[in-house]
Amino acid sequence: MIYIIGTWHLFQVWTEAKRTGESLDARKEYVEAFENYLTDVARSLKAHMIAEEASEDWVVDHGHGASSVAKDITKQCAFAHAVMAAFVS
Repeated sequence: MIYIIGTWHLFQVWTEAKRTGESLDARKEYVEAFENYLTDVARSLKAHMIAEEASEDWVVDHGHGASSVAKDITKQCAFAHAVMAAFVS
């Protein structure tokens, strides 16, 4: 079974500014809420993989210390991670 979860692209990536609450793009609380939601859904559905469209280059373009929310979750929960297509914001 495949489930699709959509979100605003800026919620898909952690940056230093978001972690410290200094971002003008997305509030820390919103990124945390997306992260918690995705984690809860993946666990409740017994997911084997989380795939996303955010490429590694797109994440890196957000600056030093940027990380993909989905990829971070897969590391914490031992799910597989895949990038399905790259997008440019």
